[in-house]
Formats: sequence, structure tokens, C-alpha cells
Amino acid sequence: MGSEQIQLKLADFLKAYNIGAEDFEKTGLHWEMLTEIYARHCNQFAQLQTTADYISQRLREPPAIHSLKIRIKHPEHLLEKIIRKKVKATLEITPENYTTCITDLIGIRALHLFKDQWRDIHTFVMNTWELHEAPIAYVREGDPKSVLDDFQKHGCSVQEHPIGYRSVHYVIKSKPAKEVHLAEVQVRTLFEEGWSEIDHQIRYPYNTGDPYLSEFLTIFNRLAGSADEMGTYIKFLSQHMHEQNRKFSSLQTELEKTISKLNINAGEQEKLQRQVKELREIAEAGSRLLNPLSNVPNLRISSYLEPSAGTAPTWPTPGTILSSLLGTDNCTCIQCGQKFSEQFPALPHPLCPKCRGGGFLAK
Repeated sequence: MGSEQIQLKLADFLKAYNIGAEDFEKTGLHWEMLTEIYARHCNQFAQLQTTADYISQRLREPPAIHSLKIRIKHPEHLLEKIIRKKVKATLEITPENYTTCITDLIGIRALHLFKDQWRDIHTFVMNTWELHEAPIAYVREGDPKSVLDDFQKHGCSVQEHPIGYRSVHYVIKSKPAKEVHLAEVQVRTLFEEGWSEIDHQIRYPYNTGDPYLSEFLTIFNRLAGSADEMGTYIKFLSQHMHEQNRKFSSLQTELEKTISKLNINAGEQEKLQRQVKELREIAEAGSRLLNPLSNVPNLRISSYLEPSAGTAPTWPTPGTILSSLLGTDNCTCIQCGQKFSEQFPALPHPLCPKCRGGGFLAK
């Protein structure tokens, strides 16, 4: 292959992935070496797929995992990652060591429904595979300290992500045959996955520095986090109401037995009155828990686009949408009785951040 043909392909590659020629020159990489890595990776594709299939089959065991996504890194994306890593850091990447320098040649995403389910998945991963490095929990600025402490308690290195990305990453070792393969397992909720996929498609490779898009994507990130919060709240609400119904049924049965006696004395009458009062309190508690759901404000973003007479329509800004959606209010914890401030007061949490622990995200 002539040098001119190689340079032409390099120029096309840099343009396709929005990499400056000067940045590439600074890396000290040679295009011939990169094309050798490209060829080796293509030759190993089938082996990597076999390993990925084996890992994904094991990951179907934990009930907490809702679904899995598997991919083997595209050869061109591999070259792009090598170049970008060399731009940011000084490290030696060669055709002989690239499989250990680039740890996500196999990528698997394990998706779950509720935030607190990551612990069960974490335990399964830690007990099943040897790790290449400590797991990393990526968090968003402002995440509660209880959540960060929970990650650290389980041996995760906590790192705040600059664009609010949330996920727990594991680099595991797998050896279905003679050769050890590294694979990156990412654990996140379905809402985190949805935001991440949209964010990636919008940002890369040409919109990484657009401030307006970045601000809207930040708002979208907060809404996705709030959706996770709501899902966890609904799960708690379902469990709470199930327990209340169980108590109600038990007390009702006891009451029916008491009433069936008919010939009751004053003490039994007092007991019956206490039971009726307790039934009433349980019913009222359930009503208080559910009533706020009917008060969720109806936000109509379209109102921004419906001009008054003689005025031009306007688009909402990120700040106006955020201020319309978010708010704070004082809530009372049903467990410890302490007052606390919470976002989305129309959908209050029954527990304060301290009592709910790492299962809820307050922000």
C-alpha cells in the first residue's frame, strides 16, 4: 500500500470523526500501526463475540437485570478511541498491547428498573468474575452523600462526571478459551440508558461544544433522574399500600370475630372501639399518601409558543423550563418525623434522604 493512499485514508478518517490533523500529529501515532491494529481487531471479532455471548448468558441469571445490550467495538471506533486517548494522555499503545489498554473491546450494558437494584447486580458481578480494576461509579454533581457513601461502601471508586452521566462500570476478565479477554460491563437504569443514548447521538462528533444543546441535555439529564426517582417512589408506594392492606385485612378479620360474639362487656366494647379507630387511621394514612398525586401541576410548554395578540411566538429557554418543572417544599418524614426539603413537592417522598438511604436519589 503506497504512502499517498494511506494518507488519503487517514485524511478521510480524521474528517469523519472530527479529529484535527494537528491533534493527530501530536499523538505521535503512525497510521500504518493503527491499520495493523485495525486488521488484528477484525481477525479477533468472532472470538470477542463468543466471549461476549458467554458473559451475557451469565448476566441473565440475576433477576434484577431487566435487559442486556451487547456490542463488540467497531474497528474504526477502536482507532478513534486510541487517538483520543493519546491526545489526552501519554501512554504507549501498540498492536501487541492494545487489548489491555482499551478495556471495552467487549461492551455489555446491564439495565435495571429501580435504582437500588444495582446492589444485587454488583454482588453477582463481584462474586462471578475477577476484576481488571476497581469498579467505577459515575455520579452527577449534587447527588446525595448517602448515595456516594453507598457506592464507596461496596468498593466502588466514585467519580463525578462532567455532563451528569450516571452508571457503574466494571472491567472484568473472562477466559472461555485459552486467551483472557477484558470486557466492560455497565450497570444503569433504563432511564439513564435512554438519556445516555440520546446525549451521545446529539453530542458526537460535531456538537460537543454547543452550549445551548448542552444546557438542554443537562435539563434532560435531570428529568431522567427524576423519572428514576418517581419509579422508586411508585415501588415504595406499592409496597406500602400492600402492607397497609394486609394490616387492614387482618384487623378486619379480628373485628368480625369480635362482633360475632354479640354478647360483649364494657372491656370488649372498648377493644372494639380501639380496633375501629385503628382501621380508620390506616385508611386515612393511605389517603394522605395518595392524595398528593392528584395535585401534580399541568405544565404546558406549548403555551410559550402561543403568542398574545400582536406579539411573536417565543421558544422556551432552558432556564424557564427548569424553573417550571422544579421546586422545593417542606416535607415530613413518616419514619423519623423530621422536616426536610424536597424537589417535586407535588410528588413528595414519604421518607427523608437519611431514612431512605441509597435507594432514593433526592436530586
